[in-house]
Amino acid sequence: MSLHRTLVPVLLAVLALASEAASADDGGIRLGFGEVPGYTAYNIAGQSYIDVAAAASSRFDRTWVFIEGHPMSQQLHVARIFSASGLLDTGFGPGMDGRRSVTLPAPLAGPAVNGAIAQDDGMVLAYGRLREAIDGDYAGFICRFTASGALHAAYGSSGCVVIRSMIAGNESLEVTDVAIDGFGRAVLTGFYQALGQEPPVVERRFLTRLTENGTPDLEFAGGAAFLTLPQWTDHSDYHRPAAVRIDAQGRIVLLSTVSLHWQSSDYDLLLQRFDDGGSPDPGFASNGTRVISFDVPGDLADSGRDLELLADGRLLVLGRAGGNAPKIALVRFDADATQIDPGFNGGAVRIEEQPSPLPLDPAELVVDDLGRSYIVAEGGTFPLRQQWVLRHRDDGLPDPDFGDQGRTEITGQALTGDATLNAFRIVHATLVGRTQLLVTCTLNADDILAKRAFHYALGAEGLFRDGFD
Repeated sequence: MSLHRTLVPVLLAVLALASEAASADDGGIRLGFGEVPGYTAYNIAGQSYIDVAAAASSRFDRTWVFIEGHPMSQQLHVARIFSASGLLDTGFGPGMDGRRSVTLPAPLAGPAVNGAIAQDDGMVLAYGRLREAIDGDYAGFICRFTASGALHAAYGSSGCVVIRSMIAGNESLEVTDVAIDGFGRAVLTGFYQALGQEPPVVERRFLTRLTENGTPDLEFAGGAAFLTLPQWTDHSDYHRPAAVRIDAQGRIVLLSTVSLHWQSSDYDLLLQRFDDGGSPDPGFASNGTRVISFDVPGDLADSGRDLELLADGRLLVLGRAGGNAPKIALVRFDADATQIDPGFNGGAVRIEEQPSPLPLDPAELVVDDLGRSYIVAEGGTFPLRQQWVLRHRDDGLPDPDFGDQGRTEITGQALTGDATLNAFRIVHATLVGRTQLLVTCTLNADDILAKRAFHYALGAEGLFRDGFD
């Protein structure tokens, strides 16, 4: 995540999809969203150094936006909008303007937020890493925010929990994703590495679980509450979890990217399942692990991006095929990952041809009630970057009723009429009720210091069966 010194207006822009019956409009911009047609704009008062880092949408029609200030500050800035209308939540913040600043408890400083997740009760967890060392460690963190936007004092220590692996010597640890189980416990994943050791210690992935109050869950990992996952091969030095999910049986499903060799350009995806206590599930794939290789000819640098667990237990994986000229890869497995679902793309991985001559980097995956997948991807090279939204049917093929043969291109100029707004970075996508797909991203201008943040949405009236929540 890049950081720039700027007074940043935060723009909330929304695109819309019309109903399935009006397929010609499926993928168009919803001009009725926001304070002006298509978007809402606002500033963080008094801040000249901010970066939009993460967002989360709750079931109470609210989308939270976490905005970083100066990289060594103790503060996080939080904004909140109504997910359906895009208007700032005037019941939020001390000035009732939808914004507030929160000071993290000492010794936390320099928060780099990797993501956020909303609880069923409306409180929100934000997590990531700390840029300021604590006793020599660059630790991970997770904080809980109440519905008012304040830190929840009963969670951890004054609202936050510092995450360490406690390996020998100093370390750097980063929380990359979080899932919440049916008991309100948070399962965290990420990676860590010892600092200042020779020979260098390779990255290791971890899983840890916190109780509802933010204390280590001693029922996890044999009473240790922290599980270090083994090095994938004897020569692997890159281990990065991309997504963690919890299925209906309380089992933990983890998607990661790992290297096969030291400083190699050959990367594979690992799809793994663990039981409630953190042990590998022998009934999943091969002894708990499914290896995924897209292996585009001449480019083996595959990586995992996102994961969805479907209601019937099947697993939908979004990845990036290749690293030099990346392509979108989508694959669906049966519930135990023993095989690719034969009803998906003829039982094969779906590799998307580029919708433009510029490479695409997939970022977010969302599945609607009809089993259709929405993929949000970034395209191009800076400063000419745009977004593409792709929709696939339940059978894995592009949905011709969406956009131009299943794809919609989104540019800053199309959203705002300003041709200088041209570079996107995606941080979040989610379905909002039955009406729209809401995406949070950052938008840069020709002058990279003129950074702005957007929410844009794809409308979906009439596209969902009754009972979709």
